Amino acid sequence: MTVMAEELPVLVVAGASGFVGRALGASLAQEGRFRLVGLSRSRRAPSEGYDEWRAVDLFSMLETERALEGASVAVYLVHSMMPNDALTQARFEDLDLLCADNFARAAAKAGVTQIVYLGGLVPQHGELSEHLESRVEVERVLAAHGVPVTTLRAGLIVGPGGSSFEILTNLVKRLPVMVCPAWTATRTQPIALDDAVAPLSFAIGRASCASRTYDIGAVEPRRPSRRCYAARVIRPVARVLVSFATFLVTTSCESLDAWRTDEGEVYRGVVVGNDEATCPSGSCSFIRRGFAPLTTIELTFDPSDASNPGTLSTHDEPCGATFTSEPLRPIAALAHDALSQYDFPGGQRARNFIYALEPTTGPLAGRDAMVFLSLMRDGEVEVRVLAGDGADDCSPDDCGAFAGGRCDFFGVFRVKRQAR
Repeated sequence: MTVMAEELPVLVVAGASGFVGRALGASLAQEGRFRLVGLSRSRRAPSEGYDEWRAVDLFSMLETERALEGASVAVYLVHSMMPNDALTQARFEDLDLLCADNFARAAAKAGVTQIVYLGGLVPQHGELSEHLESRVEVERVLAAHGVPVTTLRAGLIVGPGGSSFEILTNLVKRLPVMVCPAWTATRTQPIALDDAVAPLSFAIGRASCASRTYDIGAVEPRRPSRRCYAARVIRPVARVLVSFATFLVTTSCESLDAWRTDEGEVYRGVVVGNDEATCPSGSCSFIRRGFAPLTTIELTFDPSDASNPGTLSTHDEPCGATFTSEPLRPIAALAHDALSQYDFPGGQRARNFIYALEPTTGPLAGRDAMVFLSLMRDGEVEVRVLAGDGADDCSPDDCGAFAGGRCDFFGVFRVKRQAR
């Protein structure tokens, strides 16, 4: 008796339009166990094994919930390697986590009984790359909302239609001599597309595979340079592979030492908003709060020192110094700090740092402040200081209000390196 597709349990595949997703759709269509729904950025006619395509933006919780309506099982093949137009300042790790969290929440709401995720092989020793660390975090996020997750971890998946395969063949075809960097000696475990799809298909819908992780890959680890050699053999042309182990230094990779203050040096500058050009009609509340018009800031800084990066002091304030040689206290880094690479309007920032201040004297004694440092490409530093919730805008000469410890502070300082 033939079962109509409408009567089968629904399997929703995120990332179905990718080269793994297309191969998986064709494989599962032959099995006939599920009604296949592929997710893509745009709606399309049934194709490549999928009975239905649903348009979805995984950054939208509402769209993701709609895309998973009626699903019994879900497959997650999404990897956000580049920012989306709507989040141009985000890094791929942040986008990965956002999409995965939306997907896991929507799956839980839809009553999905299993999520199958294709991740990356994790080495037993050494630090993880940013990409592998992101894959592991996605595993955790997908499992965070109660739906059992089956994870298959694979190395480089090689097959027609895959970007890695095309890059290798194009390199071999176009370059008579290839200079291979040191990382090409790293041992990896590539896997053929068909060999990756087979365990994926097997795990989908099987209760015995729920909440388990499997490694899939080649029996013998290989080096990327050997894959170049293999491509050379497949396409019989004369090619030379040369390995080297050096570090390439370019002008786009500034040394942070250029912003370090030496003995007897400080960064010094006056708060923004002191003249008619930057403070029209004398109203600078949008630029400056708490700090008097001529407040000067002094900063000592060593960006390479993670534990004691420097100190911050203020001078020329009518009610006494807000900060007196206060140490910059590093804030425990988030797994992915998008703000460190954020370029505020105006550009020209090489790197950003975020610190906390915990003053024991002055108007902020016992309160915390946040300091945002931007290393500018011209050698200067831009300092933003923020304290308070924005509710109490005190006059800078109201010393009684400052003594009460309730005033807000916000100031922007453009500081230059000077002798003490």
